[in-house]
Amino acid sequence: MWLAAAPEAVFEFHQDPHNITRISPPSLVVVSVEADPVAQVGGRFTLHLRQLGIPMSWVGEWEHVQRPVALVDRAVKSPFRVFRHEHLFVAEGDGTRMTDRVTYVLPFGILGWFASMTAVRIVLMAMFRQRHAATQQFFATGA
Repeated sequence: MWLAAAPEAVFEFHQDPHNITRISPPSLVVVSVEADPVAQVGGRFTLHLRQLGIPMSWVGEWEHVQRPVALVDRAVKSPFRVFRHEHLFVAEGDGTRMTDRVTYVLPFGILGWFASMTAVRIVLMAMFRQRHAATQQFFATGA
């Protein structure tokens, strides 16, 4: 996705987990966020969420921080067995090309694999589509 902002600004926005409240779709209610506003390798953040009305806690850890090029977090506690999210930022024209790469594995063996290939994939794709639209809106308007 292309954003009308410099890589430094996009990096700053994404390093603060509190900003998830600005870009979450209506199906994902952020109840609370506990985090430092500055990402550091090994730093953790906790999100208390409701996805489609189901409460969950998510603990993430910053795995890689390379200002203003990349932020990588992984789930320490989540509904997933593995969840890794890379945010990559590249200057392009007068803005930034941001790429999200998500790697995930559900628990429950073959049942988890089937769910990940169907419903979970659809939900994640829709969520990131909405997040991208909200992020573009944020950088286009500043709010």
